[in-house]
Amino acid sequence: MNERVIPLALRDTPPSADAWVRLTGIRLDGLPDGCHTGGAWHNQTTGEVWKPLDARPGPDCPFHEPTREAEALALVAGEPAFPCNWRVEFTSPQVAGELYYRRWLVRRHATVIDAAHRDLLTLSHVLDVEQGLRALNRRGWGVNDAISVALDEGLRPFILDLSNAGSIGRYEDEEYSYWLPFLRRVGYGWLADLRAAGRGIAHGLLLWRDRMGYHNGHVYAGLHQRPKRTPRGTLIVEPGETRRAISETCPQVRWWLVRPDEDGELPQTTLDRLGLLWAWSPIRRLADAN
Repeated sequence: MNERVIPLALRDTPPSADAWVRLTGIRLDGLPDGCHTGGAWHNQTTGEVWKPLDARPGPDCPFHEPTREAEALALVAGEPAFPCNWRVEFTSPQVAGELYYRRWLVRRHATVIDAAHRDLLTLSHVLDVEQGLRALNRRGWGVNDAISVALDEGLRPFILDLSNAGSIGRYEDEEYSYWLPFLRRVGYGWLADLRAAGRGIAHGLLLWRDRMGYHNGHVYAGLHQRPKRTPRGTLIVEPGETRRAISETCPQVRWWLVRPDEDGELPQTTLDRLGLLWAWSPIRRLADAN
């Protein structure tokens, strides 16, 4: 039985002879669903959705190979945006007399956040998805594709498509090149601007390390007048000290506060007292990560 290379003929084959309908649609980035895998199948009898755990390794590749989606889901099971709402099933279809081993990711039918449903995403949903993405990145993994999100029957958000998941590169925060466009597409452009500004300030701290002796940190945006006293060991950054693009995209921010990475994040009570919003924190890869 062939477990590694799956012919394209199976790309259009449902899991069984039951009543299946292939799910189609357009992603938030404008591409059709199923570019990698050929698309998921909805069982009209059970209400379940079966998604192939194999995909084209390249856009014009004449075969499928197994994806690492189930491995990624197991790695972060129980983290925000990664509820344990899935299982893996197996089939052994036959093509030209040869048996092939296929795995399927099975879930209940969910509401995909597309252009018609993006208003269903609350700020709480968005922040949960962001924390889930960061949890994945801390383990040395990334989605490596445009972010897609769905809401399950309990209205819990989850990252829907991990068909291209795998190891990320040298920088754990490189997935924000996918996350920030997603935020803008679902109507949270102000949050995307805040994250981009905070990340830019944190990366720019290399220029100021002589002032504080560190080169990265947790960045917070001050929306009100700066208090006379701020937490010890923090760095105050005035809007005029940032790049012009930051001050233009976040004009409501009156001052920025940065805390050294090694001191950890400020507690929410402190943020509330000082009128601060969390803008950015470094993503630190876990010791046992890939």
